[in-house]
Parts: sequence; C-alpha cells; structure tokens
Amino acid sequence: MRRKLEAIIENETFFLWSLRTSAAFVFLSIFPILFVLVDVRRGTLTERFTYISQNYVLVLIAWSLTFAALVAICFVFTVLFFHLNRTYRPILQWAWFISVMALCASTLYHLIEILMMPTLMQWLMTIPTESAHVTLTAWDKSLSHLSGIFIPTSLSIGGLLYTVVMFQTKEIPSVLSYWSFLIWSLVLIGSFFASLLDVFVFFLLSAAILLYVPWIWQLGKIRKNS
Repeated sequence: MRRKLEAIIENETFFLWSLRTSAAFVFLSIFPILFVLVDVRRGTLTERFTYISQNYVLVLIAWSLTFAALVAICFVFTVLFFHLNRTYRPILQWAWFISVMALCASTLYHLIEILMMPTLMQWLMTIPTESAHVTLTAWDKSLSHLSGIFIPTSLSIGGLLYTVVMFQTKEIPSVLSYWSFLIWSLVLIGSFFASLLDVFVFFLLSAAILLYVPWIWQLGKIRKNS
C-alpha cells in the first residue's frame, strides 16, 4: 500500500497537477487577504468585531480560502518530499513535520474564530462589562500571536529547510532555489515584525504569495521537461 502511494505521488503527471492546483488555491487567497482580512484586523476591538458580525459570511469565506491555501502549500511540501534529494530525507522529515504543525495550529485558529469568537463577541455586545472586554482582548491577542507569528514562522522554517535540500537537488535550477529562499524569507520577516507592521503584514504576505505562484508553476514545468 505504501509503495503504491509513493508511486502515485512520484508520478510526474500527478506532481505537475498537484503543483498547479496548489498555485490556484494560493493565488485565490490573495483576494480575501487584501479585501477582507485587512479590515478584520484594522481598528479597535469593537470596530473589528462589528465588521465581522456585519460581514460574517464574507469573513467565513475569506478564512476558508486562506486555510485551503495553507493546506495546498503543505500538500506541495508532501509531494516535494518524494521528489527532492533522498539523501536529505531526515531534513525533509523535520521540515514536513514543522509544516504540519503550522497546519494544525491554523486548524485550531480557524475553529476558535468560527465557533467560539462569535459567542464571545455577542457576549461583549450584549453585556459590555470590563471582565467581558478583558477576556475577549486576551483571546484576541492569543489568536493574533497564533496567526501572525507562530503559523507563518513554522511555515517559513519548513519552507527554508526544503529550500536547503533544493540547493542539493540537481534537477532543481539554482534560480528556483534562490527564488524559494526569497519567498520564505519574506514570510519569516513578516512573522518577526507582525506586531510592528500591523495590517501591513498582509501586504508583505501577499507579495510572498505573488512570488510563490509563478515559482510553483515554473517548478512544475521544469519537472515536466526533466
């Protein structure tokens, strides 16, 4: 069973279409990031929660698309695991595990945002007490650290580890390896300065996404022609 699964993943056609599908999902995530999630993180706590409550369906779609993009990126990491230099499998295993940690944290983040935060928001709007505000602020701060620091940091570390192995994989041109290094460095910088950049971190992540989409497309074309 395991050998059949590896044979499917190592198939060039499967590899090509998995990269193209990932590129499509990641590209679609740019729009909710720039036009929805920026407004979700902008303004005071009350203003942000008011925006979410008034545009909940739109925000839910935005969260869903960004989560799908993260799943697509982790799926590409899984596929690359079987196509990069096998000598460095231990490094790839660590990188893949770190990316899965980011995906698990993202799952937790979105579940809390979708299931718990609306109740807390309603609580604050119905009973605007000091304790309700303090509780909601604490939850919001923790979620901000999770989504703005932990998830992108984990994902970028995984991506940089994959990049190290790309440099050691002769089928991958060095220009694509340096391209990958630039992408994940931007994500890492964004996570380090998330608190200082505030909503502008979304523009930095969008720039990384715009670099990621053609990179993943070129990687698929090179593997197809190799």
